[in-house]
Amino acid sequence: MIVNEQRHAPAFYGLLGLLSFLLLLLQQISFFSFKIGHAYPQLLLALLLAMACLLGEWTSFWYGLCLGLALDTLAGRASLFNAVTFMVLAVTVGLIYRYWLNKNLKAVLLGGLGASLLYHLLKWFVLYVLRGEPGAVQLLLYYALPSAVYTGFAVLPFYFLVKRLQRRYAIAVQ
Repeated sequence: MIVNEQRHAPAFYGLLGLLSFLLLLLQQISFFSFKIGHAYPQLLLALLLAMACLLGEWTSFWYGLCLGLALDTLAGRASLFNAVTFMVLAVTVGLIYRYWLNKNLKAVLLGGLGASLLYHLLKWFVLYVLRGEPGAVQLLLYYALPSAVYTGFAVLPFYFLVKRLQRRYAIAVQ
């Protein structure tokens, strides 16, 4: 019998939670920024996409919900945009990697760029276009698209980190 499920020690999930919390704090500090030009990476999304790729849809569902709620809370909006979007993206990416794509470097980069682009386009559409912002197209070209590409490439370091932690804390299934 082939078993596709892999179990991990509870410390693994705790470390992922701690890493998420540290990234959330790091992203909120104004004097420490990873900004390049107009592009600002969404580090929590990059970590979530790496987790969805490697850990599957259910684990990433819960992390997506918690990270999205935390991001919405710190942003001061009650819209729950990030919570719903992170959750849906995490489950979708987890399912795509479980059933269609390999978990190699090219597929992770492609999936990270695609999911990041989808998130930033949806955010741009919901928060700027539907509100009728006058400079919505400029916001798309100068901020949303460069940030989407930057976030897509930021998935790679998190992919290697989560993969290493996954191997370290794996438990043999009987």
